[in-house]
Amino acid sequence: SPRPTVGRRAAQQEIELEEEEDYGDDDDGLSDAGPSVSTLGAEEAQELRALLFGAKAAKTDKELPREWLQGWGFEPEAAGTCPYGLRQSQGGPCGIVAPVQAFVVRRLLKLPVRAASAGSAQCRAVLLDALTDVLFRCAGRGTSRRRRVRVLALPRACGNASLVVKRLLRQPHGCEVLEFGSWPALRAAWDVPPLSGAYLAEASDDEQRRCASAGVLLLLYSAMATRGVEVVRADADIPEQAQMIGAHGYCTQETVNLLLTGVACSNVFDGERQLGGEREGEDKLMLRGVASRPEVGFLSIFEAFGSLEVGARLKRPRWPIWVAHAESHYSLLFQDGAAADDAGDKEDPGELDVMYYDPLGRQDEEKRITVKPGGLDIEPEEDDLEENGMIAKVIRTRWGKLAALDWNGSDPVY
Repeated sequence: SPRPTVGRRAAQQEIELEEEEDYGDDDDGLSDAGPSVSTLGAEEAQELRALLFGAKAAKTDKELPREWLQGWGFEPEAAGTCPYGLRQSQGGPCGIVAPVQAFVVRRLLKLPVRAASAGSAQCRAVLLDALTDVLFRCAGRGTSRRRRVRVLALPRACGNASLVVKRLLRQPHGCEVLEFGSWPALRAAWDVPPLSGAYLAEASDDEQRRCASAGVLLLLYSAMATRGVEVVRADADIPEQAQMIGAHGYCTQETVNLLLTGVACSNVFDGERQLGGEREGEDKLMLRGVASRPEVGFLSIFEAFGSLEVGARLKRPRWPIWVAHAESHYSLLFQDGAAADDAGDKEDPGELDVMYYDPLGRQDEEKRITVKPGGLDIEPEEDDLEENGMIAKVIRTRWGKLAALDWNGSDPVY
């Protein structure tokens, strides 16, 4: 496969420019006028497909599972205890849902409102804020290029809507592309067609409508199209092998990083690392990690297994919110009511409460975990699921193997 025309050095320069200034949630001076509208052509649709599945798989009849067809909405069963909680209808796209859930909670903490006591209108408003935040983060920062967010929507003039939605599982040919140049303009657009119908699953919708929406998948296509296929490839360690969906229809690390940080890097350590090239004539590969401290973070059970390293930037993000990766599933950990740590120098308290939420879990109770770093005399056994289950292992990658955990009467997640 040909290498992308965007060079590694140019892509890194863009990342550095973006990180020079904090992402702005408000208008950046660009026009608030309505979006420009076009139709996604066959060539770009095929490029997106090749990036989605990988160049080889894109030449086959591969498509995403139907479970990916779901919209953005809240979990009715969680309304009484976790009103902020998004609903993931079926397994599969948790790598898309969890990052958006992180930005929903960030918006609530920024108000500031305790997430557990937020009203339904507040939650809906911050969901639309979060969708806007994620896409503008993918559009980049700094002065290296004019920020434009490209949002894919279902074509308004189509015969069989269900067939059009199902076609998205293969590629987005024929979708409308709405381009926005300002944060307020996109934020306002979620409330009206075509975006409201294509992306949102309202509480009044029946289960069939919730599962037939395409909002989750359309957000992924929009993030890819906004960042740009060539730039996304250049973000990855090996551009020609970049793909957003891995085995069994799950998101790759590049996808999760794109939504969390706006850059589709392949790793979760800090900065860059060179592999090889120490000796003259030896090939070398630059491994790309997280370039700067993000708004929300990431923790992984695979660090507990010794398979990877999560850097300090993701472990200590600006807001105490983390996407939790436990084998093939992504969920959320956060400190409710906490303020941002702008300087990055806050010390961990001797004891703290961490909330856990799983959009797929039909969670009908608040899960508050009291974490006491250094509270154990000996490390729990690795196979002791009651004391050291998957979520407990994830938590201990942040607060230490001797952290004592108390689920405060709620059912632990093993």
